[in-house]
Amino acid sequence: MNRDETLQAANDAVNGPRQQTYGDPKQNFGLAAVIWSQILGVEVDPDQVALCMIGLKISRLTETPNHPDSWADIAGYAALGAEVASAGDGAILGVVTPPEPEPKPEVGYQPVSVKTGAINISGELAHDIDDDDAVDDSVLVATKKVKR
Repeated sequence: MNRDETLQAANDAVNGPRQQTYGDPKQNFGLAAVIWSQILGVEVDPDQVALCMIGLKISRLTETPNHPDSWADIAGYAALGAEVASAGDGAILGVVTPPEPEPKPEVGYQPVSVKTGAINISGELAHDIDDDDAVDDSVLVATKKVKR
């Protein structure tokens, strides 16, 4: 497949049946961006959808570099990506940008004081060791996992 055939195949795909099947690329890429943003937990812009789809096609070409459809698809996604990117700042009418994901709580360790004493089989403190016992009653410092 030469360059003219590749570009013609891309043109036929983006302006033909795929346009009818998937609808307006700005709306479709905008919706994909919202979905991917929720899945990934980071904001994805509609023009980045085109870049990621091109990346997918490149990864497929590493297995079958002579597959003409993948080359045509890359040209098609490049054309659609240019169209979507030139539409503005990534804001697509009719598509709501997802809210920022809430930050995940940090997990750390916080020191806690535990009195030394005899521990019963269930792990509970059976009795405190006091001054009358023949054991040092110093405080054992332990840690527990906490959310910050």
